[in-house]
Formats: sequence, C-alpha cells, structure tokens
Amino acid sequence: MKLSRLLFPSFFLLGCNTTPPPAKIVEIDNRPFEEQSLIRKFQLADSLYDEFETNEIKKTETYEKQKTSLIKFITDSLHDEAKQWHAIVHEISVKHWPADFIEVTLLIPKGIMPDKDEKYPEYSSIVLSSGIPLNEKSSVKNSLRELSKGDNVLVSGSFQKSEAGDIDFAAYTDVLSHDGDIFTNPKLEFDIKNIVKQNHK
Repeated sequence: MKLSRLLFPSFFLLGCNTTPPPAKIVEIDNRPFEEQSLIRKFQLADSLYDEFETNEIKKTETYEKQKTSLIKFITDSLHDEAKQWHAIVHEISVKHWPADFIEVTLLIPKGIMPDKDEKYPEYSSIVLSSGIPLNEKSSVKNSLRELSKGDNVLVSGSFQKSEAGDIDFAAYTDVLSHDGDIFTNPKLEFDIKNIVKQNHK
C-alpha cells in the first residue's frame, strides 16, 4: 500500500513532463529602412482614409492631405530614389505601342512574407511600373532576360515625375475604383537603374 502511494505521484509527474510547444518563429523584415518607411506611410494613409467611410467631406480632405504627404515623403525623404529595395517580379512583357518597349511590373508586398495563395497580389501591394525601349542596349535589359514572374529581386532606381515636375501615382487597377485604392494598391512610375535576382539560402 505504501509502495503504491509512492509510485502514483511519480507517474503523475512523468505524465506532466510533456515536450513544450516549439518556439514561434518571428519573421524579421530585412528590407531597407526607407522601403519599410514608404510601406508604413501607405498603410497609414489607407487606414486614415477608411476611418471616414461615412463622411465624404472628411474622406476627400484626408485623401488630398495623405497624397500630398506621400509625395512630399518620396521627394524630400527618399530623394525620389530607391536603393536595393526588395521586390517581386509580377510581369515582364513586350508592348508594341506607342513604340516597341519592355513593360516591367514589380510588386512590393505590404507584409514581410507575401501570401503565396493570394490570387491578385497586385491589388494589395505597392506597384512599381517601368518601361524600357526594346532596342536599348543596357545591363538592365540583360538582367531582365534572366528573370521570370515570381522572382525575388533587388532593384534600384528613381521614381519618375510627371510633366509638371511632381511625383505622381495612381491606383493600379483596370476596373472602376474609388479614391482610396490609390493607397491600397498604388502604382508608381519607376526608372530601373539596376535589378538582380535575389538568391535565398
């Protein structure tokens, strides 16, 4: 009887000694600080715009204020440039109007790890759009020959300005959209200076 009393607590303690759950892996955003800052600026603008969903006056005022703030940030803080930014190739195609050129679309996901199952990632990312003359002989064109859709790349270049001399951007969409889409899935014209495939270990 005494032996059984001694053994019971021992078995109970052994049963409680289970393996702890694996530690949660924390993803680290290794993208340049400037790139992360632009992402946060767009996320903030998107959030503020959505706050005034039921008031058209406040929505319009917020839209204008946030767009101006983003343009100022790109011009004053980023100096219209991106250096070694992380992006994903969305499309590389050849267009024949108004002249023969290579159209390049790159995506900058808002999150650290893009959702691989997302059907339309271009509608939830910052989109960099670039056009390169097809007959151009350059290292950028040579690099584009080696890239495919879905490739992770490091890209450097400059944000293009409008004829008025300002940074301009619009919503990346082929369908009717509302003003707020300019913050949710913005498209910025971009002049690629260098682009290389990112090698992951």
